[in-house]
Amino acid sequence: MIKRALGLLVLAVAMAGLSACAHKGQGGNADAANGSFAGTLRNDAAAASSENTGWSLGTSTGQTIVMVDVSKAPEQAKALEGKRVVIRGQMSTRNGPNGTTVAVLLADQIEPSQD
Repeated sequence: MIKRALGLLVLAVAMAGLSACAHKGQGGNADAANGSFAGTLRNDAAAASSENTGWSLGTSTGQTIVMVDVSKAPEQAKALEGKRVVIRGQMSTRNGPNGTTVAVLLADQIEPSQD
């Protein structure tokens, strides 16, 4: 029960972070209703583990917003690494280290940003 509550809290914080970045003009945003998330797609394969996908969506200043699971769109991810993108997908959680829960964006589609 506590792990589920923590997972929901982490998910809420991740969504708030995406929204806050959009309002502050830091290059990230989200529209939770339709599952569209924008930011800079980054790959850190060295960080990949059972808790970390190795991919993240970040702000233009390099701050990580959320981890991204690109398993449904690996070629799109490779082609757009380091660029501003729009990711269509849904938020989920994974079990993290020491019983924590980590927010992860499950990417269905990754496209270049039009801005």
